[in-house]
Amino acid sequence: VGQLPGGDDIVARDLAWTVDGRLVAGCDDGRLLAWDAGLSDTSEIDRLEGPIEVVVASPSGRPRVAAGHLSTVVIHDLGDHSPPANPSRTISLPANICSAAWSPDGLRLVCGTIAGDVLVFSTDTGELLGDIHEFKRKYENNAKRSRIKALVPLEITFTPGGRTLLICDAERIWFADANTLTWFESFRPDWSIACVAVSADEQLIMLGGEHSGEGRIGLLDVSLPPIIRRVR
Repeated sequence: VGQLPGGDDIVARDLAWTVDGRLVAGCDDGRLLAWDAGLSDTSEIDRLEGPIEVVVASPSGRPRVAAGHLSTVVIHDLGDHSPPANPSRTISLPANICSAAWSPDGLRLVCGTIAGDVLVFSTDTGELLGDIHEFKRKYENNAKRSRIKALVPLEITFTPGGRTLLICDAERIWFADANTLTWFESFRPDWSIACVAVSADEQLIMLGGEHSGEGRIGLLDVSLPPIIRRVR
């Protein structure tokens, strides 16, 4: 472990690896930086107007990254050489971004906002393809009961096959069909959720969070019927 070149004054908010092995960092000062695959050289991809909260990279196809600051998301196609000066796509959100996920095929970008939106965009055109209405509606219902933070989509991820979206708020993990964008199931552990990961065979979901000030990591076996699922 060592200091990356050019990294002396960097405060990174989020990191991502591109498909061709570059490391990309979204920084506190608005810089979007990239290191080459050998981590020997750094270049500035973009400079946004404030702290970059979210950075995600396409897991397939061309080396592309998306970075979010406030209610703006920029998508950069890094190509084979030096990063371009201008983003290939700019997406405007209805509220500030708090999470994002790139689909396994590289064609869609899902963004979550602090207002409970879960929006799906085309990564080629920037067009809004749809949203998950049920999540937004549940957020609004909870906000009316002064539980505003309960349904913010803190973490979003696709299953490896791309068929299901997992959306985590502080209380539940929600399952939605990635094609129809309809919610079909949810699960609530007895502790708060902070992050999620899915096994390659899509049978196990790892949840990270805390309970009474202590860290928790648990496994959810989704091969079991919903009625008997437990975190272990």
